Amino acid sequence: MPGGTVGAYVRRVTTPPPENPYGAPPQGGAPQQYGAVPYGQQYGQPAPYGQYGLPVQQTESRAIIALVLAILSFVVFPVIPAVVALVLARGAQEEIDLSAGRLTGSGLVTAARVLSWINLGLAGAALLLVVLALGLFAV
Repeated sequence: MPGGTVGAYVRRVTTPPPENPYGAPPQGGAPQQYGAVPYGQQYGQPAPYGQYGLPVQQTESRAIIALVLAILSFVVFPVIPAVVALVLARGAQEEIDLSAGRLTGSGLVTAARVLSWINLGLAGAALLLVVLALGLFAV
């Protein structure tokens, strides 16, 4: 090969490609299409060793049970389900706080607490009215 041919070949290979007529890709490379899998990784495979995937979040089951009991306490005997809901809500909140984001349900716990306290307040007011009514009629 003559020397000029090699230089021309290298020049053609090292020249940058023409600019994109549709504009430059966003910072960090081309946008990934919806549902596209990163290069080298197939669907359903865990992340390679040393890489972290997204944590799977689950709703704390005691938070759901506490909310169901708090709602149920308005229909059934008011005091017992409301107290059980408060106890379950406390345990559920502790588990959610200790899970480092793996467990969710803080909103359910808050709703269960609010409903339980409202129910206990209404039950206490009703009991106070019954005691006052009995006291007035006993005289």
